Amino acid sequence: MDGEKEETEEPADPAGSAQESKGPITLQDVERGYRNGTVRLVTLPGIGTVCRIGEYQFSFGGKPAWKYTVEDFKKKFMEDEIVHMIFDVIEDMRYDPECGDEYEYYQSIML
Repeated sequence: MDGEKEETEEPADPAGSAQESKGPITLQDVERGYRNGTVRLVTLPGIGTVCRIGEYQFSFGGKPAWKYTVEDFKKKFMEDEIVHMIFDVIEDMRYDPECGDEYEYYQSIML
């Protein structure tokens, strides 16, 4: 190996490989997280109800979520409807290249 540098670093993972290694977040994962408090709803002043997982949060549910406090939102929508709304946003993140890091963060907490 005269004059050649030995590669000591592993090549960078292709985009999405960390997501694939853990598997996708499923509806059942969101439901379990919602029930055990890993996935929770919080009301932010001026924004309304958002979903918080770990240190991150995101809007979901469209206009109704913006209009209601968590308590009112839970009165208006059944648990399975809320879980589906949250899952839909997370599933959209899974396929959005701009949300890859955020999706992987949620995977690290939920899976």
